[in-house]
Amino acid sequence: MVISCQKEIKIGEGCLFGPSVKIYDNNHKFSKDMGVSYEFKAESISIGDHCWIASNVVILKGTHIGKNCVIGANCVVSGIIPDNTIIRQKDNLIIEEMREN
Repeated sequence: MVISCQKEIKIGEGCLFGPSVKIYDNNHKFSKDMGVSYEFKAESISIGDHCWIASNVVILKGTHIGKNCVIGANCVVSGIIPDNTIIRQKDNLIIEEMREN
């Protein structure tokens, strides 16, 4: 797990985290004139009680996850997630018969 905190990250009681979860309450400031800066822009993050944050989830600055939420594997989340919500990413595998080149 990686937690990068420049402002504030609150994690509720009874939360579970899978492997390789990343929580960033900040990112680098950047502009088209100056490019990427060493300065940060930060916004608080909160995760409510009794949430399950599955493998490889990335939680970005300004995210507020309600109570009793499930964030499925490989999701990148930002914004407000209401209480009792399941977030999952729908990826389709393409399976086809091998052809000769």
